[in-house]
Amino acid sequence: MMWVVVGLVSFLLLKAGTARALVPSKLQSLAELLVDFIRGIIHDTMGASGMRYFPLITTLFLFILFSNLVGLVPGSFTVTSQLSSLGYSPLRYMLSA
Repeated sequence: MMWVVVGLVSFLLLKAGTARALVPSKLQSLAELLVDFIRGIIHDTMGASGMRYFPLITTLFLFILFSNLVGLVPGSFTVTSQLSSLGYSPLRYMLSA
């Protein structure tokens, strides 16, 4: 299920980024809204020096968001509720250092 979420996020962001236009589509507007929201939170909490963590924080935010949204579908489960997701915690810690 984790790879489904990774594929879904990748597909949606690539689809939104390839069809750039002066008047954005709905998907491009959604992607810009997400990026600006995350950028604003990082800038407000960590300042300009926190922007070096922008890719890591955005990746984690979108992964957790879409994992929980997929978990709302009947018959599926959330990736973040599985015990195997705890194995990625040391990796996240090492990447942020």
